[in-house]
Amino acid sequence: MTLKLIYAVVFHRSGIEVCNGLTFLDLIVIQIENLNNKYGCSVPLFLMNPFNTHDDTQKIIEKHSNSNIEIHTFNQSQYPRLVADDFVPMPSKGHTDKDGWYPPGHGDVFPSLKNSGKLDALLSRGKEYVFVAN
Repeated sequence: MTLKLIYAVVFHRSGIEVCNGLTFLDLIVIQIENLNNKYGCSVPLFLMNPFNTHDDTQKIIEKHSNSNIEIHTFNQSQYPRLVADDFVPMPSKGHTDKDGWYPPGHGDVFPSLKNSGKLDALLSRGKEYVFVAN
């Protein structure tokens, strides 16, 4: 069976332990593994991260490297913070580190999926639907 679906998660809470030592991510992986096994398909999991937690996410998903699902990550967009006094972007005033930027929020999932190149890759594989969970 070919499911033309991907499962996308806004990641910021997925590493939190919720039940019997399992995290939200563990539960999501179990759900997708069951779906893939039951229907003989390959629904991939995509995790959207803010730029400032990307490295932490990579460490957390290593735990699932032996699962039977594809796990991909992509970053949200980032926008410059503005200085309240003059509304000038912080990076233009020398604040080029992470503190000078912010992730725009969950509504950025579709533009970020496209801008990351992941959307084109999924479409080329015949995927047509996205299930987004927060």
